[in-house]
Amino acid sequence: MGKVDKASEHADILYAKDPQNNDVLVLKASVLFRQAEQDKSLAMVNQVLESDPANVDALTLKSVMLMQQDKPAEALILIDKALKPDEKKRFYVKYSG
Repeated sequence: MGKVDKASEHADILYAKDPQNNDVLVLKASVLFRQAEQDKSLAMVNQVLESDPANVDALTLKSVMLMQQDKPAEALILIDKALKPDEKKRFYVKYSG
C-alpha cells in the first residue's frame, strides 16, 4: 500500500467520524487531488471556503488546482488572500536577534 492509499484510508476514517470538520475536508480534498479526482476535491475545498473563506490550507490547495488549469492570475489572488492575516485568527511571531 502506497502513501497516498494510506492517507486515503486515514482520511476516510476521519471523514466518517466528522464530515463537517474543515481540517478533515481539506485533508480528504488533498488526497482526492493526488488521486486525480479534481472535481470531488474542488467541491470539498469550496465547501470549506464557504464556511471559512480565510482557510489557508483550502486557499492553497485551490490555488494549486488553478495553476494546473493554467489560471495563474486566479491562483495568485488566492495565494495573496492566504498570506493576508485574518483578524479573527491573528497570530504573532516574536523575532529575537
